[in-house]
Amino acid sequence: MKTINAYKIISYILLPIAGFFGLMCVFMLFLAIANPSALIPVLVLCAVVVYIIASFIFLIKGIEQLKKCKPSLRSWIRITSYFAMFFVVSVLIQSITLLYKPSSLNAFIDQAIATQKNMNGLTTEFMMSVIKGVLYFMIFFSTTLLIHIFETFKFLKLYAGLFNKE
Repeated sequence: MKTINAYKIISYILLPIAGFFGLMCVFMLFLAIANPSALIPVLVLCAVVVYIIASFIFLIKGIEQLKKCKPSLRSWIRITSYFAMFFVVSVLIQSITLLYKPSSLNAFIDQAIATQKNMNGLTTEFMMSVIKGVLYFMIFFSTTLLIHIFETFKFLKLYAGLFNKE
């Protein structure tokens, strides 16, 4: 029972983040059309959004209401969860590397400020604090998503009877 409540809380935390990332995916998709090399990260982010929404549907319909779910829902959850795990691992590695190696982050900030000379209010310290905040948020989101993925797999096994065709 405690696990289900924790799973619900994590699901409700992830849902608005998925909404924000979904909006980002729409705008990034237009950019990726112009630059095909950006298409893979956009598709991975879209898969994360689809995973969060599909697992939320499974939570509401399957776990809470104990209604039968389509087998395709389980397939959507499983397939997109692998992309979500790839996303989690890559974000964690990149975020931790940037936090523990601030020299590359400083070089990026200096280059960004140099190219934006008309933005007088931007300082290196301000940019560093914003980027660190984003990195800490992404670490929180990634670890929460990873916990959610593992719990979803447990619940998919536990509630496997909900996906039977009858």
